Amino acid sequence: YPMDQVERQPMFAVYLPNKRRFPYQIRMTFADGNTYTSEDPYCMESQISDSEIRLFHEGNWKNAYRKMGSHLMTIQGVSGAYFVLWAPMARRVSVVGDFNYWNGMIYPMQRIDDSDLFEIFIPGVQAGQLYKYEIKNWQGDIYQKKDPYAVMNEQHEDGASVIMDLDLFPWDDGRWLSSRNIRDIHSKPLAICEMFEPELTFPEERLREIVTQMGLSHIILKGRPRAEKPVSDEIMGIVDRETEKTRHKGFFEPMYSRDGPDRTRLFVNECHKNNKAVLTEFTSDYIQKAFDYILEFADLMPEGTSEGLTRLIEETGYTYLFYRSPELFNYLLSNLIFWIRKYHIDGFVVRGFHDKLAAMCASPEFEDISNKDWTSLVQRHYDLTRSLMAAAREVDPGVLFIGESIGREELFRHCSWVRDLNKPDYDIHWDYSVKKSMVQYLGMDPAERKRNHYLLSLPVMRMDDRDTVIRLNHEWRKMASTVYSDARALAEEKVTYAYLAGIPGKPVWTLHANQSSFSLRFARDLLKQYLKNPTFYDYDLRRDAFEWVNAMDARESVITFLRKDSRARELFLFVCNFDEEEKRGYRIGVPKKGLYQIIMNSDSVEYGGEGRYEGQEYQAEEIFCDMKEYSIKVYLPPMAALIFRFRTNRRF
Repeated sequence: YPMDQVERQPMFAVYLPNKRRFPYQIRMTFADGNTYTSEDPYCMESQISDSEIRLFHEGNWKNAYRKMGSHLMTIQGVSGAYFVLWAPMARRVSVVGDFNYWNGMIYPMQRIDDSDLFEIFIPGVQAGQLYKYEIKNWQGDIYQKKDPYAVMNEQHEDGASVIMDLDLFPWDDGRWLSSRNIRDIHSKPLAICEMFEPELTFPEERLREIVTQMGLSHIILKGRPRAEKPVSDEIMGIVDRETEKTRHKGFFEPMYSRDGPDRTRLFVNECHKNNKAVLTEFTSDYIQKAFDYILEFADLMPEGTSEGLTRLIEETGYTYLFYRSPELFNYLLSNLIFWIRKYHIDGFVVRGFHDKLAAMCASPEFEDISNKDWTSLVQRHYDLTRSLMAAAREVDPGVLFIGESIGREELFRHCSWVRDLNKPDYDIHWDYSVKKSMVQYLGMDPAERKRNHYLLSLPVMRMDDRDTVIRLNHEWRKMASTVYSDARALAEEKVTYAYLAGIPGKPVWTLHANQSSFSLRFARDLLKQYLKNPTFYDYDLRRDAFEWVNAMDARESVITFLRKDSRARELFLFVCNFDEEEKRGYRIGVPKKGLYQIIMNSDSVEYGGEGRYEGQEYQAEEIFCDMKEYSIKVYLPPMAALIFRFRTNRRF
């Protein structure tokens, strides 16, 4: 049946009288002689229901990723690809690709009622083919864009989106996923490894060896490190190269995927089979990236705000705080659920907002900002985060959220507004006060440290009953190595590790390419002690698991504390000497009579030290010290940490 052109327009029609509905195809011959035959895309039923449209405009369509974007499917017995896009500013939207000569006039999409959602099913399209959306706005401008829901894109500036089928990956981590919902992270050890996604380029045997030997239970896949972060030249070189390759990736793509999405999913699957959880970052910059991406298709208007709040939002650069669009929230929400369902991600690390805000609070430039505007700025971010967390937990209660929140202990210039905040209920909190005080303390010379000894203990004394994470990484050595020799910097790094591993909190280890073998070995053994001894991690909601022995010995720059079980039957005594002088016969109070035997010495030869005072063990004497009935007299190497285990005179 030849079709006739309608009024010289690129539109053709034919009328067939006395015909009932029947299957048919359309054959098109182009000016270059090529012929293209397919079923009619416009005779297919809509795949989006009225309830889904309602949920989308309410911001509650959690499974939007299943329909939005491109999806291979079969409709009415015809195989092809289904496309959906939200474009409220569009007059016309077409799908263009290598299956229709990139011609926007062939497959204009159909608007679904008044929803500003456009859809079309194109028969015959297969996985691996390229496509874009061609959009004509109401001003008459025509431009092409990648799909904001694309799961893979070409990695160059004008690259197109790639049609992929994510349902073909052979997952075999069902046992892990079923147990994820019943794990109690607060009563079990949790040791986390941070690694930049480009580090997946390292030999997998080496990566597996490091993570396994360290006994790490969770892995955080980070994005590109900020320039001020002290990472090695080697890792920065890798990150720079991989970032250049992946800077055109979409919002639904892993930031790093060497061979497509399955590369990252293979990594997650292997981690789960080895009983290791995988988390990814969900930062403020990530949210802003999502907003910028969706803004290309929508003409959202900012809500009215006060002059002070507008100024704060513009200075932070987080303009998403202007908007409370349900469609924008739905975009973020469906992305979060997408990573849980399609990549089996076990949790999210929420951060990025704190550092920028802290710098602004400390700046005299913002002294005129009212408490109301500060509160409104942070509360908007918290409200968005809380809503996303609640929706994700409804989908999968086992998903873990590690987050940051502003506390009064941060000592911001404008601190009176902090108590008015309604903070998100994270599973575990980042403890920035410990890190901030430790960085400040380690940046001082020995004499100044004695005058500021309180910086070691004060953040711990201010801890509440929340579960926190404490960072162990080589930035401590990086900072010290700019002032001191390598040996001195290594010693300071190890004593800092011991102190941070002993205080309450879940340890976080940052993997880097040039990690010192000595510090790596020391950190590995610390984490092994943490994982096998409940007294190291059994802190949650119980203050009696941690006890100061002497946090006030500023003259000697020594700090001592205990980790113990609820009945004090098992004790670990931590002695950290932050002084450059060794201490001979240093007396320490202990709670029980018995044998105190050293189990770790950071000055040991195997950790790159000089091996001083190894193998120490002492019977507690009935000599009053540090408000305790018994005490022991120990020998402390300079800039070193000792860990003693208490044992009665009976054999273990």
